[in-house]
Amino acid sequence: MTDKRTLLTAVMLLAATLCVSAQSGKYSESGTGRKLLAKTTVKDPSTKKIFTDRQFDKKNLFVVISKQDRYPSLRVYAKSGADTLIVAEYPVCLSKLKGQKQKKGDMKTPESWPGKPFTISQIQDASTWRHDFHDGRGNQLAYGHWFLRLVTPGHSGIGIHGSTGNEWSIPGSQMQKPSADRTVGRDSEGCIRLNDLDIIHFKENYAYIGMPITIKPEGMDLLPFEQKALAAAEGEGAQRNNPKPAAPVAVQTPAAAAPSSMTPAPEPTETPIPGQVTPNKYAKQQMAVNRMYHFVLITNNEREAFDSEGHFNKEKFVRIAPNKTEIEIQSDKKPELLSDSPQNSYEIKKVAKGEYLLKILNPETFWADGNNYQIILTK
Repeated sequence: MTDKRTLLTAVMLLAATLCVSAQSGKYSESGTGRKLLAKTTVKDPSTKKIFTDRQFDKKNLFVVISKQDRYPSLRVYAKSGADTLIVAEYPVCLSKLKGQKQKKGDMKTPESWPGKPFTISQIQDASTWRHDFHDGRGNQLAYGHWFLRLVTPGHSGIGIHGSTGNEWSIPGSQMQKPSADRTVGRDSEGCIRLNDLDIIHFKENYAYIGMPITIKPEGMDLLPFEQKALAAAEGEGAQRNNPKPAAPVAVQTPAAAAPSSMTPAPEPTETPIPGQVTPNKYAKQQMAVNRMYHFVLITNNEREAFDSEGHFNKEKFVRIAPNKTEIEIQSDKKPELLSDSPQNSYEIKKVAKGEYLLKILNPETFWADGNNYQIILTK
């Protein structure tokens, strides 16, 4: 009887230990991979969107983070040939204050202009990291399971991480915010917060050292390639969810039959709401514009390319012919093309002192993905 009681006690202690370990969310090693022990409860479910289950080479993936108030988000895109596809979207929480980061402690998230992204320099296990937010809670777990450190010239300590203890700050959260003066989507000290489950998903599926991370200013709307990718994704989703019905088959009776041929019934078409532009229609319009016009701005101040709302300042750009393959540039040092056009689609060569020539080697890929507005930064 004593042996049975001893055995029962040991089993109960083991079960209690496993329960505590599972609730704490600690890591355990399993082979060469690191896996998180299952939790008994999930504080806040993920609200991410996955647009495709296609597998991509991670080196073709990049991130664009939007600081738009209506829906701050982190979007993962993939280069696929001459196209850019949207892969996933995560809601995020950004800094308490708006604008470009100027100094340490100013409560602002740094911005990187399109064509000059930040990059991931380290992927660190942050499951035991603590932080004092000076809100009376003291030093507490705060970073989720991963901290993806970014190279942000002029600033340090900026990264993408989880939201342990601040789950409410992620848009779409089911958690109640602690006080009325706190703002959903705007509560960090400068980093980019994700849902705790989302930071694991992002790290495991997409993130890699050297991954380009663009953080757009508050006023900047969707970039042309983003508009095209989202329109295409929405169009594909609509086709999957609402497949087009087969055209009705015209039936002839012997009395009404035409001796030579039959005119097929017209294919049913979707009638859009007045004033509505469907995704497919928008994508076709954008492609038509890209084929007709190309615009270039040569400047020593990249901010000149955008208006106060973050849109391209079209008055500053010069229209060039679609078949033009050489652009002359006046610059003391080698200029830089601020876009994601493939490097093998163009070259910049010095032709004389203070004079350079941008030669477009492959116009199809150089102007692809909505890159009909090109910015050349002189130095």
